[in-house]
Amino acid sequence: MGTRTFELRGPRAHSEEIIGGGPASQATSTGHARVLVVEDDVNVRKSTIALLIALGYQPDAVSSGEQAITAYTQASETQHPYDIVLLDQMLSGHIGGSETMRLLRNLDPDVKAILLSGQAYEAD
Repeated sequence: MGTRTFELRGPRAHSEEIIGGGPASQATSTGHARVLVVEDDVNVRKSTIALLIALGYQPDAVSSGEQAITAYTQASETQHPYDIVLLDQMLSGHIGGSETMRLLRNLDPDVKAILLSGQAYEAD
């Protein structure tokens, strides 16, 4: 299996913020949120969990959309709901990432989720 590269895209900080001690140069903050990680690749899932734990989050992980629906429902019923779901867009199995997201929205219209993809995209 080849090397995988992950790229997060977001707004760029202005150089004066980085050099001048503005928000971009602040220490990484830690979180306390409960996070449900939905990822079918075991190595990506383990790495994501390790990173989230190191940052102070409380992650749980599942490997399929079906498991995600069950875990989200159970967490909601026990009064310890997930604060956010990190969801692989390209899940293998019966239901993919987009369908899982639709089902989560049916369960909870206020669900907070980020759909992630390891798919390579070229900028125009």
